Amino acid sequence: MTISNAYKSVASLQSLADFDAYSQQTLAQKLEEVVSIEDFGGIGDNSTDNANAFSQLTASGKMAWYIPAGTFVTSSTVVVPSGVMLVGAGAASVIKLKAGSNKALMSIAGDSNYVAEIKLDGNGSNQNTNASSNGRVNFGLSLLASSSNQHIVTGK
Repeated sequence: MTISNAYKSVASLQSLADFDAYSQQTLAQKLEEVVSIEDFGGIGDNSTDNANAFSQLTASGKMAWYIPAGTFVTSSTVVVPSGVMLVGAGAASVIKLKAGSNKALMSIAGDSNYVAEIKLDGNGSNQNTNASSNGRVNFGLSLLASSSNQHIVTGK
């Protein structure tokens, strides 16, 4: 069992043998499963478009994503596949939709996701409301789950 599978859900540890196998991995093995947006060229300077870095992060197949402190702007919807754990460094970690992008900031599809310690900024005041269908504006978070096994931890 890899750390990726353990991140998917506590339920993935279905036996003591699974837990033992996971717990015997070295720290280096566990850390290989965690990727940062910066591993794919992401720059949290509140201006660089990180759409390509987020696309590569999604395509990496890794199940544990870390967004360090910084404001990571993107012009495309960040797609979070089923089973991904997305964690930031608290309020200092921001994913922000680029002005004029006129789309959802993030789409979480599938099951067993966990999002915590990160700020999601749809930048709504800088989007074109005429670009949305039927006059509706949706520049935030889209949850496309087939079950209720999504865990979004919100702050105060």
